Amino acid sequence: MLHGDARVEDYATNWFTKWYEKLTNVHVEWQVTSGSPQEAQQALSLTVASGSLPDAMMYFGSDPTALAYYGGQGTFIPLNSLIDKYGLGAQQLFKEQPVVHDLITSADGNIYGLPQVNICYHCSMVQKMWIDQTWLDKLGLKMPQTTEEFRTVLQAFKDKDPNGNGKTGAAPLTGAAKSWQMDLRGYLINPFILEDTLSTNQHLLLRDGKVMANFVAPEYKDALKYIKSLFDQGLIGSEALTQADTDVRQVVEGPHNQYGAILGGYMGLFSEVGGKSRRWLEYVTVPPLKGPSGNRVTPIDRFGVNGGQFMITSAAKNPDLIMRWADGFYQSEIRLRSGNGPRGTGWEYAAAGQTGIDGSPACVVSLKNYDAVQNDMWYDTGIFYQSSASRLCLAAVGSNGKLESVLYNQTHDNYAPYAAPASMIVPPLFPDTKAAAEMSTLWTGINNYGDQAFGEFVTGKTDIDTGWDAYIANINKLGLPRYLELKQAAFDAKWKGKWSPKS
Repeated sequence: MLHGDARVEDYATNWFTKWYEKLTNVHVEWQVTSGSPQEAQQALSLTVASGSLPDAMMYFGSDPTALAYYGGQGTFIPLNSLIDKYGLGAQQLFKEQPVVHDLITSADGNIYGLPQVNICYHCSMVQKMWIDQTWLDKLGLKMPQTTEEFRTVLQAFKDKDPNGNGKTGAAPLTGAAKSWQMDLRGYLINPFILEDTLSTNQHLLLRDGKVMANFVAPEYKDALKYIKSLFDQGLIGSEALTQADTDVRQVVEGPHNQYGAILGGYMGLFSEVGGKSRRWLEYVTVPPLKGPSGNRVTPIDRFGVNGGQFMITSAAKNPDLIMRWADGFYQSEIRLRSGNGPRGTGWEYAAAGQTGIDGSPACVVSLKNYDAVQNDMWYDTGIFYQSSASRLCLAAVGSNGKLESVLYNQTHDNYAPYAAPASMIVPPLFPDTKAAAEMSTLWTGINNYGDQAFGEFVTGKTDIDTGWDAYIANINKLGLPRYLELKQAAFDAKWKGKWSPKS
């Protein structure tokens, strides 16, 4: 069972699938799900509840809590002995990146899921805001640095005619529900309090070694008021809370783009990378905004380890074979083909003198349009290991090389200076099976209510001032104090005295 990428036409007939089948002599029957990461987790939960398990589950990104829970139940089998016997690629990965083994090992000492390790510089600070530079230039505006300067820019976008269609009044800022860092409950909160949406500890942060939820803090209330004021001025439309990234792309790539500022991990979510309009190149990043109290920060993923990406279930009759098949994905030559397709049409080795995206000598040239729907490769589906060096030595040519170069430079210049210190970020936590079951149940109710309340507050359905106390009471009734207690216990057991505030 695979959580697929919508850009892949058919995993069963895909060139890379057929190539890997020939290489390994293993034929796979695919059950493909799609949708957002949240929908992937729902599909996984429903599959487990149905009792009809596949042999293996790939690219679902199960967090440590889910792995501990399903592993403790016996749904996912321990992989330790299989890694010791057959995991040559995994063993090499652990040797090169020693932290990985620790970050995928549950409290009971078992590894229930193989990771995807992608040391991606721009992905480590992926919570970004994009703004149309041509609009700023046309109106003679400077890049906003504070929340109020950002408001002023958005108002100018709304009141004037930067897209040249002869009309004004359209909401210039948007996002999308449940797409990669396009949710409104993200970037716009950081000027007031750290909003970590990159890790498995969503909406949590550390203060003096204590795990806390940002969504019950006074600063979060201030953030809600700021976002609501943007709604009240017509600078954000209500569609930003419900639409998909494809809806945003349709507007951006239309004859008269109305969105001057868009939330998202990269431009390809809302525009066509390498497309004829070249609109994706018009957008540049807005640095983290400074809030009224001077807060200016962006969350950071310090590991690049995406755990729970390949699990073998209790239904598997040949776990040895499955492990050998999966472990092959960690080989660099196989990764080249899974991520780019055939040599000669999808990628080629770089020529002497070509430079990578960070200016170092290039190793590989990508020949594909990164966003194209195709049937040659898997994109980033599944498990693999890409070191920082192997990513940065991509030649800065073609749409893919240009994309990676832009993302690297924008992240280096605009986000790295404001990366949150380790003392603020809750690292990966590994509760025991009993605690994991309780935490999973509690978080479902807490997070669903938090998302609902966010939408109601910022759109004015619920008054922030008069409704705040009831909101806090409801969150506490759903078990937030107990949830934080369990998180703190898991942090103390794993990281107390080890998580450096100077990192």
